[in-house]
Amino acid sequence: MLRPLVIGPGDVPAITDPEEARRSLPLAFMSGIVHSLDMVAVRIGLALAHAIDASPDDGLALYWDAFLASLDEPVRKELEMQLQQHHWEPRSDWGKDFLRERVMGCTDLALLDHWLCRAATGHSLEEALAP
Repeated sequence: MLRPLVIGPGDVPAITDPEEARRSLPLAFMSGIVHSLDMVAVRIGLALAHAIDASPDDGLALYWDAFLASLDEPVRKELEMQLQQHHWEPRSDWGKDFLRERVMGCTDLALLDHWLCRAATGHSLEEALAP
């Protein structure tokens, strides 16, 4: 029998320290997704942005793109404003346009769940958004 595992903001710490985010990018990413409806996601996003910038791995842009797409609109706007003040630029144009619109326009919860799982483990954009 399958039992779904449900996690929420009370189950995942808010990773707001850039050094902690650098040490564990997957946990920082998950933290951002879980807290995406709350303004603490802005601080998580700042820590995640610094951690990704400190890494030579360009593949980490997928983490950032999926994180941005998960944010509630007011949270995303606040994060973007703060990042602009620091002259920070996302690593991929895809994250700015394509993913956000495709994900936000999707109403199929099973497909959104599928994409989220693939975004965390995929090696390419095509793999993450494959049916």
